[in-house]
Amino acid sequence: RITEYPGSYHKLNSSEQMMEGIGKKIVRNTIYNSVGRIWLMLVNLLLIPYILHKLGVQVFAVWSLVFVVANYLGVLDFGIRTSFAKYIAEYHTKKDQNSINEVINCGIIFYLVFSLFIVILAFLLKEPIVSLLQIPSAVHDESIFAIMGMVLILSLNNTFSIFESVLVGLQRMDVQNMIMIFASIFNIAGTFFFLEKGFGLKGLVLNYGIVSFVILVLNAYSSFRLLP
Repeated sequence: RITEYPGSYHKLNSSEQMMEGIGKKIVRNTIYNSVGRIWLMLVNLLLIPYILHKLGVQVFAVWSLVFVVANYLGVLDFGIRTSFAKYIAEYHTKKDQNSINEVINCGIIFYLVFSLFIVILAFLLKEPIVSLLQIPSAVHDESIFAIMGMVLILSLNNTFSIFESVLVGLQRMDVQNMIMIFASIFNIAGTFFFLEKGFGLKGLVLNYGIVSFVILVLNAYSSFRLLP
């Protein structure tokens, strides 16, 4: 049958190679995702008791609340980010570079407008948010700084999150997780530096901004390297 239909053998061989490649990619991504999540868990186990000790229970509670509220504001995109990764993967398979560029440009413009809306919303609601969270007056100013700082940082992250979508769309979870692990080292060093220097809650916000910027730059650099 191979002699009679030589094309069918080549198609079968190509299909087997493709399935083997997909299998290796799944295994690789699973390993890197697992390592990344375990590493983050260990980092949190290291940092949380230290931050609690340096800030005290009251300020640590404020930091936790602000972090949660800011992150909730950051995920109001209703999952649109995942659709960018889907289309990047599809167009990459088709080798349609122009469409990939269109998706990336569309993503940046969308998140730029969306982030502007979130920042304005947070600015208008910052006092009601502080009142709703029943934050003590002793840390009122720090809390306002933390809320606005975190919203601005997360808005910047959202605007350029399209570069992370490129890595996800290309199924390069190895690169994505290596960036996350590398940035977490900055996070550890920055947390110890700012808290030891007595910057407190503001120091944690500044450190979060620095780490986010490092991730943003590395995601963008890796995206351009993988998709020139």
